[in-house]
Amino acid sequence: VYSISVREEPDFFFVWISRLLYYTGMSAQAFMQYFLRDVIGRKDDAVIQTALVTMIAMATGSLVSIPCGIFSDRLGKRKPLVYLSCITMSITFIAWIGAHQMLDVFLWSGLFGIANGTYLSVDYALACATMPNKGENARFLAVWGVAAFIGSTLGPLICGPALYQFGRTESNFRYSREGYASVLLIGASFVLISALVLRFVKVA
Repeated sequence: VYSISVREEPDFFFVWISRLLYYTGMSAQAFMQYFLRDVIGRKDDAVIQTALVTMIAMATGSLVSIPCGIFSDRLGKRKPLVYLSCITMSITFIAWIGAHQMLDVFLWSGLFGIANGTYLSVDYALACATMPNKGENARFLAVWGVAAFIGSTLGPLICGPALYQFGRTESNFRYSREGYASVLLIGASFVLISALVLRFVKVA
């Protein structure tokens, strides 16, 4: 049976919950294209600009992922890097709220990529360190992987109604900065909470 128990596998359980919350918060990025269109004013090239934002974040993330993984191994701990990355990502989400031009978005995207690259460098290591049964790694990694799918589904289900409630305007399918602020704050909150949950993990 593909399941986990908070009583029998508390460390792995809280790692699973943390990952679910992390991806719930990260899914706020799904609204970036519309944020650029409605708030930054990139009505004609929002798709291209979104691609550039993604490329910048991926580039900076790839630069730090290996060094952070090596540093984590030498440190012998995973959670401090998760704390640091989640705090940084939350700051980035909030900073995007105040962006007024693409340069602002690009700069904060670079920082976001660094934070995300840091998180991903220890994500799998944290899961492996808390495996309840080393003889069933594939089974538990499958359960762990499902957390990302659930979180990525829950995020838009939460952020979408918030965008509509706080950001609807007289123009159809156009939303205000306040609406996107609610989305980004939700993202920041879930990412922060995901880090706090790891305090219940005793190993790693």
